Amino acid sequence: MTTFDEATTAAIAAFAQLDFYTAVQAMRAEADYDRERDQWISRYIDEHGGGADDAAYDALHAQAQATPEYAQFVDAVRREILEYFVAPEQFVLAVVGVSRRMLSDRQG
Repeated sequence: MTTFDEATTAAIAAFAQLDFYTAVQAMRAEADYDRERDQWISRYIDEHGGGADDAAYDALHAQAQATPEYAQFVDAVRREILEYFVAPEQFVLAVVGVSRRMLSDRQG
């Protein structure tokens, strides 16, 4: 059995309470963030040599996430998601997965 920390357990319970439309919006927002994040990091890696091997690629991946530009990107995504979800509680529920991933991204 997989165990989750308190925040993840609470997020799953909150997500389960969403109506179908809001749940779909939340999943779409997370998918959009994932796609945008992957594209941003891929562009960074391509612009900085492409990572000739796995170690170089991993180093560039971590370097990309440590840049001020990446932090600005993450902040812009948060603002876009907030604009997309009109009710603050929808925003909070929608970014459960996204915010945990963003925090992980910033910590490398």
